[in-house]
Amino acid sequence: MSLFSFFVQKNKGNILRKNKTYTQDETIILTLDISKLPVGTYILKIMDPYNRTIYQQKISRESNRIVGKYILSIPLSESYPDGIYSVYVINIASGSTFKETFIVKNPYFSKREIVLFNYFRIINYNGQEIFDVYARIVKPPHIPTVQEINSITPLNFTPLREETDLDGNEWIVANFEKIDENKSIDIGYKSKITLLRRSYIPAKLSPSDYKKYTNSEPYIESDDPRIIRISESLYHRNFYQFIKNIQKWLHKNISYREMPSENGALFALKNKIGDCTEFSSLFVAICRAANIPSRLVAGIAKGKKWENHAWAECYYDGKWIAVEPTWKEYVGLFGYFTNRITLLYGNWMGDFITRDFSIRYRYHVKRNKERINFSRNIKILNYHYVQEKRKV
Repeated sequence: MSLFSFFVQKNKGNILRKNKTYTQDETIILTLDISKLPVGTYILKIMDPYNRTIYQQKISRESNRIVGKYILSIPLSESYPDGIYSVYVINIASGSTFKETFIVKNPYFSKREIVLFNYFRIINYNGQEIFDVYARIVKPPHIPTVQEINSITPLNFTPLREETDLDGNEWIVANFEKIDENKSIDIGYKSKITLLRRSYIPAKLSPSDYKKYTNSEPYIESDDPRIIRISESLYHRNFYQFIKNIQKWLHKNISYREMPSENGALFALKNKIGDCTEFSSLFVAICRAANIPSRLVAGIAKGKKWENHAWAECYYDGKWIAVEPTWKEYVGLFGYFTNRITLLYGNWMGDFITRDFSIRYRYHVKRNKERINFSRNIKILNYHYVQEKRKV
């Protein structure tokens, strides 16, 4: 008995073909013929290749219902994994099940070729020039089998040297003789990158790193009694179930709101609001409270568009595993995805040195011996653009 019919829709309602294989940017039109079901109440459920429920709805077949159809529209985005999806119609009373499958092919899920343009504008709003300007700009790390850096080309400057900090972040250092008053300079790079889908990165964690990534620190307050209680209440001996529990708890208890500043874990818990920085900080704090080594990651990610984003990594069973705490559609998905460009690891909140950019310089003291307040008169703006090779 065939209960289902499938169509693919694209370009504002244009029905292209009847099929059960779809690609991203298409819309599945699924029609369930309710009249072919025995009388009763049913659950219509769709599961993705990772056994996650992506849709669930209660429906009924009444005794006086001779004809009837249930039509479901599923727009596919790049976040839908490759693979076989299952559609179930389950009779609540008897447990009998009708099953159908369809296939989603997403060429962006396993590999993506991009060019990243990332640069900073340093603006000198002072009433005088500044001298001997040293600027440090973080560059995307080469992560074998996850983030392959094919080339990196400095824009508008000649690198003085490269540095690596204690979190393993790599920096390009530039030096400029001066920036005149009310003038600006742009520095940055163009990088050709291959992004690959992978479940984890094998790694060995030293005892000092293990301690570092399980300790409480400013803005990641894992020793706070409230965070410890939440961690204990969500804990599960299965690592992946514990992580999923945290993701679900965050989406139930914290409301997403763009924040003008970076506030961290305890702020998110107290105020029940935050953006990706607060979601990820609280996630890391809850993991550390359970003695799971965890760290913050900052970079550029693609939701509706490419934008600055934060997420997290957990160390488990000899490997780093990336986790998305903020975007709800990633609950239950773990590992590295092709819509994320990693730039730096570590705590960039407060006065920590780990940031995507830093600058230092010399200046002259005014004749009246009054020093200039440079914290207000130097402005740094970040711009980025991601160019993709489109796949058909």
